Amino acid sequence: MLFLLLTRCLAAESQEAILITGGSVSGAETFQPFSSSELLLSTCSVAPLPKVNYDHVTLTMADGAILSCGGTFNYCLQLPSDLNSWTYHSSLPSSFTYSNIISSVLPSGAYLMGRNTGAFLATGSNNWQAFHIPADHDARSACSVPVTSTSFLLIGGFWEQGDFVDEYESLTGEWTRWPAMPEKRENMACARLGSVVLISGGYNRALNTNDGATVILDIETKRWGRGGDMTWERMDHSVSVLGSGRVLAYGGGYYGDDGVEEWNMDSETWSPIEEKLDIPRSSFGSSVVSVIC
Repeated sequence: MLFLLLTRCLAAESQEAILITGGSVSGAETFQPFSSSELLLSTCSVAPLPKVNYDHVTLTMADGAILSCGGTFNYCLQLPSDLNSWTYHSSLPSSFTYSNIISSVLPSGAYLMGRNTGAFLATGSNNWQAFHIPADHDARSACSVPVTSTSFLLIGGFWEQGDFVDEYESLTGEWTRWPAMPEKRENMACARLGSVVLISGGYNRALNTNDGATVILDIETKRWGRGGDMTWERMDHSVSVLGSGRVLAYGGGYYGDDGVEEWNMDSETWSPIEEKLDIPRSSFGSSVVSVIC
């Protein structure tokens, strides 16, 4: 009996996974958006979104709440711990541009950023507040990543803002401009790993092409370096850092992709792994979550 109880307890332990929601493939006449959701690194099942959505964000709040916001919705949905259904959570501010947005989550709450507007949701709240981003920083094609428990970086952006880097300090409400990226980039993905930030893939405006380059920002010195290229020219993809320290890049591209690759910090290179998405997709929402099934 004791053995059976221990077995059941072990079986009920949570596991880390990457939640992926919605997205799209291709464009013009062949454009196809999705409502499906899936979990990478887990066999658990997860409910699809109530309807198709893309260019949105999916995030995990500091209290564990899982939200999916924006895109074709002007509101946020919440996924319960049993992963069985999405329910209405909150409305975004009427002044907020809710398509093609990015997010950063701090212990104090979540920040959403779009064209030239932002929104803030305090942890445990369902009331979004207006939040101001730098007037000259169009965040539509940017990425964002926390660098301390109270601050985050807004990296890259649309057109001429593609090499901008701004830090927001939530304790003071002030923005500070950092040294620019080596080149202007749009629709890339970024992630923090220890004392560095990885910025991978995206559209390189100087070359007028997508590329799989990886640039590395040292948070302490604010200096830029380069790592190995991704296995292909990803854009509109995602990169996630797991609690174990693994860094995975997945999805993206005009026609969508189901491939996954992993970053090796020692060699500063990317390599493909056997894991695959259920379907090729781009412009989706994603977040690291803890699941039990």
